[in-house]
Amino acid sequence: MPIASSVAFAADSTLGLSPEEARRLLRKGVVWERLEEALAPYRQKVRGYVLPRTLTYLHRSGRIGGLQHFMGSLLRILPVLLVKEGVVEAGPRARGFTEGLRKVAELFRQEFPEGGLVYVAHAGNPQGAEALKGRVQAEGVEVLATLQAGAAVSVHTGPGTVALFAGPRG
Repeated sequence: MPIASSVAFAADSTLGLSPEEARRLLRKGVVWERLEEALAPYRQKVRGYVLPRTLTYLHRSGRIGGLQHFMGSLLRILPVLLVKEGVVEAGPRARGFTEGLRKVAELFRQEFPEGGLVYVAHAGNPQGAEALKGRVQAEGVEVLATLQAGAAVSVHTGPGTVALFAGPRG
């Protein structure tokens, strides 16, 4: 399922994580004038995992075609969207939302085996966000906060979407 890239997702994925890392870098003695340069390697490691509740909004926004929408909806197949360096790509597919939550947690564990800084976000789906949060916390990972998803995530993936944004611990 090809997904058109959207740099706008990058804003959602780094809003909470980059300031945390910036504070850490400033405490370590990085001067203000060099902060953006010092943050660049960290931003490259930040990841987002976005699970839409439905394919409808991906179709409406032109991210997937009509046949993909029809077949995916018929078979209850949802993509996990991966956000890396501001580019969105289709990740693994899941059969149903619950299976998608499992895949998101699995992808996080693979990318961050020692844990990381984690934010969970949702677009009008606090129950889904809590379920995802529970899966991650079961691994001993602290979730810094549960937030409303930003505009980019909400517009392109629609209501019901849940997301996990993670970065390495400093």
